[in-house]
Amino acid sequence: MSEKNSRNHWSIKDGDYERKETNEVDFKLIKKQKSRKRKAIYSVLAIISIIIEIFILKVVAKI
Repeated sequence: MSEKNSRNHWSIKDGDYERKETNEVDFKLIKKQKSRKRKAIYSVLAIISIIIEIFILKVVAKI
């Protein structure tokens, strides 16, 4: 039976279980990097949508 924890990761190799230990610090760093990437993507999308709205308003104002 394989178990998954935040600290321990189990993998099957040649029919035997091999225990791989990883640090919690690594997981925290990875989570921070992922959340930073997500925030950056959302901010870029927000800026793009604002620019598109400004162009649409200019076109509507001309008509």
